[in-house]
Amino acid sequence: MSALRMIERRAETAGLPASTCCHTFRATGITAYLENGGTVKNAQAIAAHELPRTTKEVRALVAGTFRRWSTGLVPASLADPETVDQLVILIDTDPSIYLPILRRLVEHAPEDQVLAITDDVFMGRIGARRNLVWLADRLAAFPEYFDDAEVILRRLALAETEPNIGNNATAIWQRLYHIVLSGTAVGFAERLERLLLFLHSDREPVVDLAIATVAGILDSHSMRIIGPAVVAGRIPPEEWRPRTNVEFHQCYASVLSVLSSQLHFVRRFYEIKAPRFSTKEL
Repeated sequence: MSALRMIERRAETAGLPASTCCHTFRATGITAYLENGGTVKNAQAIAAHELPRTTKEVRALVAGTFRRWSTGLVPASLADPETVDQLVILIDTDPSIYLPILRRLVEHAPEDQVLAITDDVFMGRIGARRNLVWLADRLAAFPEYFDDAEVILRRLALAETEPNIGNNATAIWQRLYHIVLSGTAVGFAERLERLLLFLHSDREPVVDLAIATVAGILDSHSMRIIGPAVVAGRIPPEEWRPRTNVEFHQCYASVLSVLSSQLHFVRRFYEIKAPRFSTKEL
């Protein structure tokens, strides 16, 4: 009975239905198994259900509960580390459903609410911002999740609260546009085209972030921490990289072409990052 009361208290704190109980964990496990490629036949055996229909009904019930909970979140919810922790678990279970929900929350959050997403430690675990940054970083490896991950990282970077951390939202967002060690399977030409849109943004902070990113591309001293071997139940695709030195230099030249296309880009480049480069390098 004490275990049931503990679950009920935590469910109430998390905003889950009052009907949440020990059996919810069992049903959640079966749902996660099915959504990650498991068969109904095996799930039926694991759950000891007499009929496959029962397994499917449990899956639908649990999935519906989590979707209602996640769609009921508001941008201010992301300031709560426990809520973010639970949302990240759901996204890792099914990114196609839950990652767009996180994107909408972050994208539509006012500046003060994004700044409220801090890295305060939660019960000995990483804080909300670290959790979101690392989630977006590892999901950006997949072309189908790149758009959502990029938006999340860019929004967090424009309201950066971890300026002294080497793998903060800003650094990881900028690394997505590097020629090598980008951490994504999306081709460089496609990423550079997207970066060009940010260079022409009507928002000065976005333009400055994009110009600083161009400087990072030109910096040959690039590095990246290798991510987990399995992400959201899948092996991440191999990250894009030039196949030859000629292709690498073509990518490099295309970056210089973008930078020199308009004089104000060059001027802002010198103001932001150029002191790191010699005249010969430029």
